[in-house]
Amino acid sequence: MKIGLVINHFEELSTGRCPSYAYMREMAQTAESGGLDSIWVFDHLLLRADDAPGVTRGIWEGWTLLSALAEATERVELGTLVLCSPFRNPALLAKMAHTLDEICGGRLILGIGAGWHRPEFAA
Repeated sequence: MKIGLVINHFEELSTGRCPSYAYMREMAQTAESGGLDSIWVFDHLLLRADDAPGVTRGIWEGWTLLSALAEATERVELGTLVLCSPFRNPALLAKMAHTLDEICGGRLILGIGAGWHRPEFAA
């Protein structure tokens, strides 16, 4: 069994702010030093809950964050939970994945999906 951690990179309702990169980097390094197997990021443009209409939460761009965390860690696998394929040209996504996999020494887990969050597509 493998155990991973989703890195919190979205706006907190209580503060109205996204966590700093320094905090997310520390979270990833703590997960790695604590023996976890992987760290994961979401791929969203924004977050809007169906049960809270009118409330939009920000989120850091996941691919850029994952690239930075690749350099900040040495062992943990790095995953996308999941990349929304309509957001990117397939050839560009393949090139991005190949580049990041090289940077992180083969630790990339590339999760790809069709997208489901209707407010993002409407936005």
